Amino acid sequence: MYYNKEYRKAFKKSDCPEDLGSEETFIVHEAEFCSDISQDDADRKAEEFAEKEGPLYANKVGGCCEV
Repeated sequence: MYYNKEYRKAFKKSDCPEDLGSEETFIVHEAEFCSDISQDDADRKAEEFAEKEGPLYANKVGGCCEV
């Protein structure tokens, strides 16, 4: 059995006016996904999850502010 490695990526809050959203880091922790095919397959599952859920997370927890 193969388990994903930790995957982290920053996503920008996208529902702010004038592109003022903060960047938030979404983390898929090690061993949240598994595969009986390969390490790459387990890591791909983690990456796909992050790409789907990361923007939603950023919009939920991020802020809108001028720098």
